[in-house]
Amino acid sequence: MKFNNMIPLEQFICDTCNQIIENYGDGAIEWISPSDENGKQLPPNSFRICHKNSNCYSIYKKVAFGVSRELVNFSDKMKIIELLGMIDKEYFPFDQNSLNEYIELFRRLTIPYYEEARQYWHEADNEGLIENKITCYQENNLEKIINRFK
Repeated sequence: MKFNNMIPLEQFICDTCNQIIENYGDGAIEWISPSDENGKQLPPNSFRICHKNSNCYSIYKKVAFGVSRELVNFSDKMKIIELLGMIDKEYFPFDQNSLNEYIELFRRLTIPYYEEARQYWHEADNEGLIENKITCYQENNLEKIINRFK
């Protein structure tokens, strides 16, 4: 199911049920933060945005090393500081795969219209609308993708 007319940076698509998270208070961010047998932290993975309910809140409940934060913690101007702070190697020992996953989460939380446009990313890429991997994230280009495919 595709969603149209989402409110940028206020509504998100749940990675579990694929329904709209209507407001920050209803959502969470979760990920796996494993450690090795000696307790050394390994690269985090499986970054997700989900509803904060028993049906969608999955990783945190299913694995001993799951981590979650309420989405409301990322709802104001401090979200950039919070998200950038998490990139610090002291906080997370990212490898390339986990950093790519985290960058996707970062885009979803900080780039207006990205959450809605990402539903159409594959189609837009196939039609050559995503040629430049920098300018494709500009608001006007994301709006073009949304308007083309909705």
